[in-house]
Amino acid sequence: DAIISFVKQGNSEKLADCVRELLDRYPSFVLNSVMNILGTHDTARILSAVGEFSEKGKTKEELARMRYDGADYELAKNRVKAAALLNFTLVGVPCIYYGDEIGMQGFADPLNRMYFEWENQDEELLSFFRTLGKIRKDCSALKDGKLEILYSYNGAFVFTRKNEWSEILVAVNFGKQEKYIRFEGKLKNALTNEVSDSEIILKNGEYGAFYAI
Repeated sequence: DAIISFVKQGNSEKLADCVRELLDRYPSFVLNSVMNILGTHDTARILSAVGEFSEKGKTKEELARMRYDGADYELAKNRVKAAALLNFTLVGVPCIYYGDEIGMQGFADPLNRMYFEWENQDEELLSFFRTLGKIRKDCSALKDGKLEILYSYNGAFVFTRKNEWSEILVAVNFGKQEKYIRFEGKLKNALTNEVSDSEIILKNGEYGAFYAI
């Protein structure tokens, strides 16, 4: 819920409070093992949940006809990407509800339980999820590394995961202002392979997972 609120409304403070509460309440060996979900068979599809449509006051027949396309779809998809990035890099083990990785849509049950759309897949979104899987596999800090929140204000959320062997910096900006992150050396965005020298600039709706090179 905190991740969805963040990617929709830029509520970085709520997300930080949620993460800090979990870190305070549970030992690391528990947090590193919990199953992280953005959606299940009991919730709206994550792409439908993070878009601009509302389920309130709608009949099931009306909801069945509500599907994002064009600019509305691209907006929701970008939010799904940011949410998935957080799901893969915060403490715990990411769990993907079938079809979320290809952009399936659907509001309340049973619209969220449609058959897998083999003939209608968003290949670009699927590729993004595969990249997240590779990042998680290659970076041991995402399995058991310490999490430190560096910044959580005005719609920007920045944190690091670090263990003895690796370190990664994750930054997501859904604020109205650009977020500047300054550092020494060079960082590479594992999502895009772009290299930044001493400064990263994230506009609204931009995000990255960075490691030193």
